[in-house]
Amino acid sequence: MSKKSSYYLYIELAEYMMQQIYNGAYAPASRLPSIRELCRKRKISSNTVLNAYRLLESKDIVESRSQSGFYVSNKVKSMNLESKHIAVQPIARDIQNSHLVQILIDSPENKINHSFGVAVISPELIPMRDITKIVSDVLHDKSLLARSLSYSEAHGEPELRGAIARRYSMRGLSIPLDEITITNGCLDALSLCLRVVTKPGDTVAVESPAYYGLLLLLESLGLHAAEIRTDQKQGLCLDELEKQFNKGHIKACLFSANYQNPLGFCMSNESKQKLVELGDQYQVPLIEDDIFSECSYTSSPPHPVKYFDKEGNVMLCSSFSKSVAPGLRLGWVAGGRYTEKITELKLSNNLATSSLYQFVMQCFLDSHRFDKHIAKLRRSLAQQTMRMRFAVKEYFPKGTCITQPNGGFVLWVELPIEYNADTIQQQAANESIEVMQGSLFSVSGRYKNCLRLSCGYLWTNKLEYAIRRLGELTHKNKSILN
Repeated sequence: MSKKSSYYLYIELAEYMMQQIYNGAYAPASRLPSIRELCRKRKISSNTVLNAYRLLESKDIVESRSQSGFYVSNKVKSMNLESKHIAVQPIARDIQNSHLVQILIDSPENKINHSFGVAVISPELIPMRDITKIVSDVLHDKSLLARSLSYSEAHGEPELRGAIARRYSMRGLSIPLDEITITNGCLDALSLCLRVVTKPGDTVAVESPAYYGLLLLLESLGLHAAEIRTDQKQGLCLDELEKQFNKGHIKACLFSANYQNPLGFCMSNESKQKLVELGDQYQVPLIEDDIFSECSYTSSPPHPVKYFDKEGNVMLCSSFSKSVAPGLRLGWVAGGRYTEKITELKLSNNLATSSLYQFVMQCFLDSHRFDKHIAKLRRSLAQQTMRMRFAVKEYFPKGTCITQPNGGFVLWVELPIEYNADTIQQQAANESIEVMQGSLFSVSGRYKNCLRLSCGYLWTNKLEYAIRRLGELTHKNKSILN
């Protein structure tokens, strides 16, 4: 087992034992492995095992018996916690999802008290004190202040690009400084990449389900989407993707390999290598959205697909929106062979990105504060996501399936087919609860019995009440789907 903090280990063990219980490995009232046995098998401390069991006990999943050990609670019902395999037909389709998002915009936004909709981290997790201190330092440095109030280079400030390159170097990925272009967030980076390699009317291969913001981006650019089947553990079905590449109509592939939104999967290194090889073989540009990789629940993020790229065909996009603060609007793209065209397009599109925020982030990245912040963020997100899974298991209808990500902070909840998530979303909004219905994540009208839940906010009694209420609304909304 890799070295992890005791916190990560007990969260991981609690998740594992919960999965075993709900998959039927341990029946209600049956005895669970002893603390000594788990310590020996998993090479962990007794405190780690005890903490995991205590956590499960607090959720009425296990119960302790004096001088006898831990047992599965009689309150537990059989429930598959993993989302089912999702199949779609990879047909190029027009995208007309903007009307669905308009429903969310028209919701009583000022009355939303409980947000499980937009995937942002809780304000309490934003390193406000660190950022405030760095902003003050920059403003009091006359040389930096003068540069901060001027236009940056088209590529972005070299100091920030250097800091980003050093972070990738720590993950074993060497990216030349001149290959990195600073953008106004990750979506801006993805937009630049798409505009460089496609034109209106072209078809782009995307995962299904896919982040609704990407589908809206494709729609705004006049592009068609070919939805590729995914698996919540393995990611993109590469055999199906190759069939589409072989037809010759795919002009780009837009994907996320690490903690994909909304399924949360992380592709294996073998699959990432194969994806790069397919892109090279069929000369299809690969556009990678790696925005959630820093939100890994382990001590080090997984490799991006770009790590395996030898020909410069992968454009790696990311930002600080999920790991630091969404309001900074700072992203980047490592453009490979497309870097020059990306920079030219950025220059004509929006000229430059805020120099002040670039200097602030560079100082933050190069300080010990960033690593401390990321470690704290990962612990919080792991715990929040686990608690959300527990709550969904407890309050949602029997037969509900839930993804089990190892990073990020979104969950894909697949309800039994007779439940209508569109109706649930509307009724939840009327009660000041914001969720995202599954139909937003497809261009083919699928996933109407699915919800995406954001776990970015710190867990509170009010949040648990909102999930319980959402579960009650779900129970009341059975309807046969056409």
